[in-house]
Amino acid sequence: MFYNNDMRSLRRTLMMVLLALQLTHSAAQQFQVPDFASPTESIRLLLIASYHPAFPTWPVQREGLEERIREFEGNHQVNICLDVEFMDSKRLFSRVHFANFRNGLVEKLNNLPGYHGVLTADDNALHFVLENREELFPGIPLVFFGVNDADRAASAMKQPQISGVAERIPLEENIRFLKAAFSEPSAIYGISDGTNTGISDARLFRSMQKQFPETELRLLDLAVMSYRELKNTVKEISPSNPVILLDAYLDKQDTGMEFDQAVRFLTEDVRVPMFHVYEHGIGSGLTGGVVISHRLQAYHAMDLLIDMLGSGGDLVPPRLMSPPVRLMLDYNRWRSLGISLPAEWSNPQWVNKPLTIWDLYGIWALIAILLFAGLAILTVLLIGSRRKLILSREQIQREHRRYRTLFDEFSLGLWEEDLSAVRMFLEKLKSSHKGNFSDFLRRNPVLIQESIRDIRIIRVNDAVLKMYKARGEEELIRRLPEIFPPQAKDVFAQAMTRLFEGAGEFSSELLQRDLTGREFWVRFRLTILQGHGLDWRRALVSTEDIDEKIRNRHMLAESLREKETLLREMHHRIKNNLNTVSSLIDLQEEKIEDQRLRDVLDAARGRIYSISMMHELLYGSDTRNSVSLRDYFERIRDAVFSLHQDVINPQEFRQRAPVPELLADIELDISRMVPLGLIFNEILTNTIKHGKTPYERLTIDIKCRMNGNQAELLFQDNGGGNGGADSNSVTSQSRAGGLGLELIQVLGEQLGGDVLSQPVPGGFRVAVSFPLNAPE
Repeated sequence: MFYNNDMRSLRRTLMMVLLALQLTHSAAQQFQVPDFASPTESIRLLLIASYHPAFPTWPVQREGLEERIREFEGNHQVNICLDVEFMDSKRLFSRVHFANFRNGLVEKLNNLPGYHGVLTADDNALHFVLENREELFPGIPLVFFGVNDADRAASAMKQPQISGVAERIPLEENIRFLKAAFSEPSAIYGISDGTNTGISDARLFRSMQKQFPETELRLLDLAVMSYRELKNTVKEISPSNPVILLDAYLDKQDTGMEFDQAVRFLTEDVRVPMFHVYEHGIGSGLTGGVVISHRLQAYHAMDLLIDMLGSGGDLVPPRLMSPPVRLMLDYNRWRSLGISLPAEWSNPQWVNKPLTIWDLYGIWALIAILLFAGLAILTVLLIGSRRKLILSREQIQREHRRYRTLFDEFSLGLWEEDLSAVRMFLEKLKSSHKGNFSDFLRRNPVLIQESIRDIRIIRVNDAVLKMYKARGEEELIRRLPEIFPPQAKDVFAQAMTRLFEGAGEFSSELLQRDLTGREFWVRFRLTILQGHGLDWRRALVSTEDIDEKIRNRHMLAESLREKETLLREMHHRIKNNLNTVSSLIDLQEEKIEDQRLRDVLDAARGRIYSISMMHELLYGSDTRNSVSLRDYFERIRDAVFSLHQDVINPQEFRQRAPVPELLADIELDISRMVPLGLIFNEILTNTIKHGKTPYERLTIDIKCRMNGNQAELLFQDNGGGNGGADSNSVTSQSRAGGLGLELIQVLGEQLGGDVLSQPVPGGFRVAVSFPLNAPE
């Protein structure tokens, strides 16, 4: 016995030394912040769960953890490795079991890579980690969830690098629901046990009594009762006093049960309805309850730990779950109570609710209805489309018959042709040519003329057959080259060139030949139909017989040429006759010695010469009925200076009387040009003959002003000396009884205008204003 005690002492000493070495190695591990941006980084996390894998809360907790991990890995190229260690503290709660669990965890920490963070699920796991944190998890962030002990959770969150999701079980909400559903029961029972969670839940249940003083809250505590004693007590409870099952994992005899096992044991042959604050058990014996979500707690805990790791391990504010409001009820058990739901809880989540026919086949019925409706709509659409197609086809056939009728009965000749072969010929020709292809075609029209035989006539109307004296389309198509004389082939080449350059149509007058050999003129228009601009498969040609119009045009042109010849001959003869009259005056003047008579004859000869110049200009003009006023004035000026070359130098004096360029834009007919020429003749003649200024300094200024249809000519000389009453020839002649000013006034009235003459300093000015168009 003594030997055995010594051996036990030695063994215990060796185990303590080994444990101390392991703890020293574990404490040497340091927390390293993971790199979320590194594609090769792997985040290692440890979860210590209070219970075992088959515990009802673990599957839903696992769903919440995995959901947040998937979200994180989807947004970052980082893997999260989550190790899970189950304490199994509901079933195994001896000191030996906890020591073995601790030793196994120490072995893992010593032989595996370190963890970046630790999670704990439920109260026992948090209690274990807090007791061993300094030895096992120094400097590692810790996040807890599923903790009912609010005081311990609050105390833990005061430590560095510890945060969590504190669980507040919805006990208050359950009591309110039961009071409303059971119409103010005399008592509401609560069942708890001696586990850490049970003690915390029992404390919370007792505290509710102050909040609900009108209802007695009775606690049935397994810490002082056995399972059998508890069930016997529950059997005695009236069904009108509901029971809230908080914890039932361990009784006073340290007998443990799984939660589902405890639910089956307590609800079998028991009339009183039992409710729970968590989802598990509802539908498997429990009637229902206002429940909290373990999945959501686990999701928030993982999210909180990720935030702490991302911030370098700094403390992130703790999170407290919002009070749950979700009511879950077993459909069959609740209906068996015969109780109506309170108004504020009228939309619960039902469990074990029988499936109706709609639940079983509703989705398929809906799909069938939708398919039937879709088929019906499709059938209606198909029928409508077919009807529209039939109507469209009938409309197309009517339009086609209408087109054929219009085509056949149209008064002009219409050709429907296929020019695609011509197009292909030109494309092939272009591919083998370098340079400007259009210029090449214009220089070599013979190349295009050869493609006339490639024209395919699709249809012609009756007007074409009649025009070309053909008995039918076949004869016209067969003898098509015969209707193209050489000139027509040149026009065809021009048309193909223009169309190939991108023009949509081409029109021209063309000499054709019918099948009897008669040549006649046609006006034809070639149009490429819409949609065939690239292939020329459809073209429409219209031909109109204009042979009679062309012949009439030629006759009119010939008649016009004859009249122009006669008119030119007339102007020529008038000019010659006037020159003869002027020559007779010259002969008569040589026999007269009286100077005054000689002056009169000179003036008459000058006027005759002005009229003669007009006919000479008309004789040489292309218009035959009007001449330029500038040309006319220059002729008169030169003629007057030549008549007085005995007293002036015509070449020198011409520079002193320039005619404005503006007069070149004025073209008048003979009826208006002759009066203007006579007025200009009178002014020049009188200035030269009667001006008092020496010829070496004598000048004549001619100006023209235009105002719409009104023109004004200004003539001013410097031949008057001082500008007195006798300062120029016009005044002198007037006083002497000459024709000067009187003739100018008469000619101005003939033009339909006004003449204003007045002396100016050093000379005299005459202003003639008249309309450009002859007055009616």
